[in-house]
Amino acid sequence: MKAEYTIIEGTLETPELTLYGLSFCDHCREAKKLLEKMGFSFRYLQVDRLPKKEIVRIKREIEPAGVKTIVYPVLKTDADFLYGFDQTIWEQKLRQAAEVR
Repeated sequence: MKAEYTIIEGTLETPELTLYGLSFCDHCREAKKLLEKMGFSFRYLQVDRLPKKEIVRIKREIEPAGVKTIVYPVLKTDADFLYGFDQTIWEQKLRQAAEVR
């Protein structure tokens, strides 16, 4: 079974964003709400709801080099990854990324 992303439609199509979260994570829910509030379109995936084999594959794609534990949520942008949720940092990075376009 391949990971099925939920597509969240917004008014801002760029940058291309993918949010990786956990179903029980309050910070993941806050990050999702922030992206929606800011008007971004993004793909969303609850990693812990996937089959074990798919979780391993996704973790390999998103884990930072040399780190064994991933801090969720993870936001993949066109050029970067953000790990863990800090609203101030996320807002700043997202505004910068949207302005670059």
